[in-house]
Amino acid sequence: MWAICQLVAVPLILLKQSFLIVVVLLSFFYGGIFLYSIIAHNARKGFKTMVTGLTYKDMSDGKGKAEKTLDMVSFVIMVFMVLFIVVASIVLQHTDADDSRFVVNAVDIVRTNKMMLTDVNTGKEISTFLGDLNKDVTSPDAVYIAYISRLTGIYPSIMMHTIFSPVIMIMLGVIYWILSEYFFGKEILYRSIFVCFAILLNIFGYHSFYASETFIMTRMWQGKATLAGVGIPVMLWLFLELYKNENKESYIMLIIADMAMCLLSNMGVIICGIMLGCFGIAYGIIKKSFKITAFLWLMCIINVVYIGISYVM
Repeated sequence: MWAICQLVAVPLILLKQSFLIVVVLLSFFYGGIFLYSIIAHNARKGFKTMVTGLTYKDMSDGKGKAEKTLDMVSFVIMVFMVLFIVVASIVLQHTDADDSRFVVNAVDIVRTNKMMLTDVNTGKEISTFLGDLNKDVTSPDAVYIAYISRLTGIYPSIMMHTIFSPVIMIMLGVIYWILSEYFFGKEILYRSIFVCFAILLNIFGYHSFYASETFIMTRMWQGKATLAGVGIPVMLWLFLELYKNENKESYIMLIIADMAMCLLSNMGVIICGIMLGCFGIAYGIIKKSFKITAFLWLMCIINVVYIGISYVM
């Protein structure tokens, strides 16, 4: 959904088109994906497998009662930890000066039906993209939030501060659970401990106001925080998946994820481009194939284009 929003929104922002056009196009594409998911039975099974990795029966076969009990207790503790950060994302949230851009952009898009053409400092309409709006044009996370707000009727600031953060926190827990399978296979106990430890690192990672842990725990609704909390782990997951099961679908998912990270933040454009480039070198060496390296580097073209656009304006 983020990747599609990026593909649809950026050209229309540059052409200074109405936000209503984005709403119609996104609704068309999202509706098509939703219907396909319902019709295609394999898509539903594939999603279930992706999230759980293995069924509970697979993970508990051959274990005694004590081991199963320990697995269950550790899993419950892990779920509690995820619920804790979901609640903390609302109770401990920190609204700061960045909200005057991220939140105000979404509010103004809904209010005026124009994208990135309002001066966030004065509220006045502008004719060209000024200041930090240059970065927001190529990473229009506010457009996605505004779209969800327009569909639901929920005000953008409420959407970002009250609803969006908990949803992303749940996604964070799910992604950690997916990653744990690559390290610990079907061991529920070790996978649960891994997720709990990763969450604890975020909870107690406030070594700097600008640390990614601080962003995750206090302002997850901001695109750069979502990038740190969800985007980078997703990229790591897809690197592991490509290494484990190299196929066409893995490359396609990597392209989609890179596009999605570009939506979240201008930092995503740069960081994910660097990650793809470095992984291309490492994976090419492992596979002894320059062709693979070249293909992964080719994926970075879109990152380079977005960087170029933001600097030219």
